[in-house]
Order: sequence, then structure tokens, then C-alpha cells
Amino acid sequence: MKLNRKTLRRMILKEIKLMTETQKSVGLPHEYDAKQLYHHVLRFISEHPNLRASGRDDPATYEKARLLQRILDNAVRDAVQHSTYRRGDIHGVMSGDISHEEYEKSIGHNTTPEETEAMLDDQDLLKLARRALDDALTGGWNRYRTGRGPGSSAISDKMRSLAQSGQLKPGMIPSDVPELRRNMPAYQPGGRHYDPDDIIWKK
Repeated sequence: MKLNRKTLRRMILKEIKLMTETQKSVGLPHEYDAKQLYHHVLRFISEHPNLRASGRDDPATYEKARLLQRILDNAVRDAVQHSTYRRGDIHGVMSGDISHEEYEKSIGHNTTPEETEAMLDDQDLLKLARRALDDALTGGWNRYRTGRGPGSSAISDKMRSLAQSGQLKPGMIPSDVPELRRNMPAYQPGGRHYDPDDIIWKK
């Protein structure tokens, strides 16, 4: 098949339509951020406690879970982006790789450490959601444990129990829970968010 601009545009529009239909089928709005996707996944898990058996008993729900997995995979992959366009690099616009608006926004902008940090935080959040969904679908095989020893529980289990007890406030994420945060590499000594004054290190 000969690839020209018209064919490329048609392929892109088809992909966008497919992606939008996928988002709609799993209950996601057209636009959402990492936190909204995270909370949507946790809500989906809590509303469907028997996801592992749904492949046999409820194929439609299982298919939604698999679509959510695909969306999460893409979101984790694309969470960290850096500005790569150089001042005066008009070739991307001319070839159609970037729009005039993207070009104008990127002129003279280098991704700041704060922006990178925020993107990494979003990626961590999405990874937690993906792991929680994987756990729900597999029944906990290869589960990421939040504690040590046989009595430890999964992040998804802890967040679900907080939600059921009414202690999960709007916008709350796993790192807001001291007992979960203590076992996250980013909050341990040497991690990006390590703070010796954090309550998790007080006895």
C-alpha cells in the first residue's frame, strides 16, 4: 500500500476513533489524567470483585478488564514525555509530524526537573493501578506485596478496605497511606521521595 499524506491521515483518524470507542466502552471520558484513570481502575476492581472468574462467567466484564489493561499499558509507556523540538525546527511541521500549535508551544521550552518528577509520579500511580488490575484478574499470582511475611496484603486489598471503611478520601493514593508508603522504593532511603522526617520512619 502506498503511504501518502491522505492515507496516513485516514489511518490516524481510524486509530483515534478506535481508541475513543475503547475508552467509552470501559466508562472513561474522552480526556482524563493519570489520577482519574487510577481511581477509575480501582473503582472498576471494587465493583467487580470476581474478575478472575469473569472470563468464564461474565465475558463482557472480562473483556472490559482486558481493555483497561491495554489502556494502562499505553498510559504507563507514554507517561514520561520530554520536549524534543528545537527552536527553528520547522521540518516537523512541514512533514506533518507535529502541528503548528505543538511547535509554537515547544519553542524555547526544555522539560524542567519538576515536570519530569510529576510525570514519574503519574507513571508510578499508573503502575500501581496496572498491578492491582493484574492481581484481580490472576487472583494474586506474582502479587506485589505491601508488607513482609505471610500476613502481608496487597496494595489493592488495602485501598479496597480503606474505601469500604470510609477512610479513603477523594484523591487519596497509596503513597498517602503510611503503611503502604513505607514499602515503596521511591520513599525508602535513596529513593526519589525519601524524607527521614516522614512518619513512616518514626517508631
